[in-house]
Amino acid sequence: MQCIDESVYTFYSALLEISDTGTGGGITPANPPSNISNGALGYFSAHTVRKMSAVIQ
Repeated sequence: MQCIDESVYTFYSALLEISDTGTGGGITPANPPSNISNGALGYFSAHTVRKMSAVIQ
């Protein structure tokens, strides 16, 4: 299971909307919102991993 924050969700949602061509030809091409400064495209997100194990005898 993995969680993302609002800025990452907004990026992917906008990317999906931009790439969806639809029946009328889609929307005007634009850059998706980014959480990286200086006009870069993309997003930054960090994740951690936790592993648990159990031995049943």
